[in-house]
Amino acid sequence: MTPRLKCALGGVALLVIGPLLLKWSVLDVLEQARAHASDVSFSEKSIFFAPLAFFGGVAGLVMASMPSVWVGFVPYQQRRFSDLSPAHKALVIAFVVLVFGAGFALRSWFVGELLELGYEV
Repeated sequence: MTPRLKCALGGVALLVIGPLLLKWSVLDVLEQARAHASDVSFSEKSIFFAPLAFFGGVAGLVMASMPSVWVGFVPYQQRRFSDLSPAHKALVIAFVVLVFGAGFALRSWFVGELLELGYEV
């Protein structure tokens, strides 16, 4: 199996896992809360992982479709963050900020919905 194929399969797997986590961790809990269940529980980790899975899946598919990423690819070569170009560093930092921002926004919205329904978080 080539590295590009592994990257594409990983991206597809993450794109499948993301919406499933969103359904199980957010939508099903809100459905229970709207049905006035006496106790609802949720996982903070899975709420933050849902956007990570989505954006990671998109990134995996984009990287798998770009031959320029794989030209000169050497397996098991360790690259340090300090060795990356400034543009690459900015892209990595922007991706991390985007993922954490999306996770925080999802959590904030979710907690707001629970508080609106009268649950203590």
